[in-house]
Amino acid sequence: MMSVPPDFESWTPLLAAAKERIEKYKPADRTDDQLLRPSLEAFLKWLPRGGRDNVARDIFEATSDDALHQVFQNLLLGLATPSKLTLGVLVAARARYEISQDSPEPLDFKHQSEKKESKFRDLVMRRDSFSCVITGDMDTEAWMNLDNPIDIPYCTALATHILPFSFAAWNKSLGLPDSRLSPWELLYRCFPRLRRAGLRAETIDTPLNGILLRYNLQAAFKRNQIAFKSTGTENRYEVITFEGYLQQDRRRLPNSGLVVLRLPLEEDGMEELDLPSPAILDCHWRLVEILNETRIAPALCRHFDEWKNLKKTYHGLAEDGSTDAAKYVRAGLWGVGDGDVSFAQSHPWT
Repeated sequence: MMSVPPDFESWTPLLAAAKERIEKYKPADRTDDQLLRPSLEAFLKWLPRGGRDNVARDIFEATSDDALHQVFQNLLLGLATPSKLTLGVLVAARARYEISQDSPEPLDFKHQSEKKESKFRDLVMRRDSFSCVITGDMDTEAWMNLDNPIDIPYCTALATHILPFSFAAWNKSLGLPDSRLSPWELLYRCFPRLRRAGLRAETIDTPLNGILLRYNLQAAFKRNQIAFKSTGTENRYEVITFEGYLQQDRRRLPNSGLVVLRLPLEEDGMEELDLPSPAILDCHWRLVEILNETRIAPALCRHFDEWKNLKKTYHGLAEDGSTDAAKYVRAGLWGVGDGDVSFAQSHPWT
């Protein structure tokens, strides 16, 4: 008869029990075995309250090494992978997402997709005053509309998803190792505030999940080389940089290392807009910390290169979104088999 797990009343003993369970793990040629210990320890370190407790209990209650490896793969497949898939890994995903959600006519999905992308871009642009929230540089088009003022620096500014659209791809059909757990339920278990913030696959395009960045800063943001850490003061964030962030770009960061997000002055006829969600920014920062601390990111890049080679073998993916990319992604990234997966939602990052 199995013993009943103890009811931990505080974080310290629960953390100690989880770490002890991790130490007892014995590698046995399982997928990415060498990443299990540092990855689970990083999740325990960086996840917020509530989320870290859930993961610690999952670790402690893993009665076998195979079960503990399943906890590890759930976290990597459900959280780390979509955090990294921002480099065009899954082409034509938005197209299949729109077909899945709205069932438009085959020739209409591109129009609907572009319409949603355009609305997201316009709302984020207006809310952030057409300027990069870090450097203050104004978007070139807006700058030209003001007759090229010489005292305002300008750049190509891009509306950017904080949590990438690839998170909308992790639907129930993806098939996490734990079939009882959908990827979004996993995300909410690790980051409880996201549920309260109203973020879900259908609202991934909300301006709450958007921020305006200079083109080179957007590239660094997508590569998980830069993040916004809350200072504890409302809408005031510390800009955190990570390994790989270009030295020449550091001069564009504020000397204080801080940014304050502000709404523009209200204009007649302008709909009410909200600043980026603190819960979403916090989730992004914590995931970036995990990716960088554990060296998961290089491993994902390595698997991504293998996936690209695999893609060439199959003559590329169809531009109309008809290709089922799931088996290639799963084979190329995690080697977890060719399960019957419908990877219906991803994103053509540009």
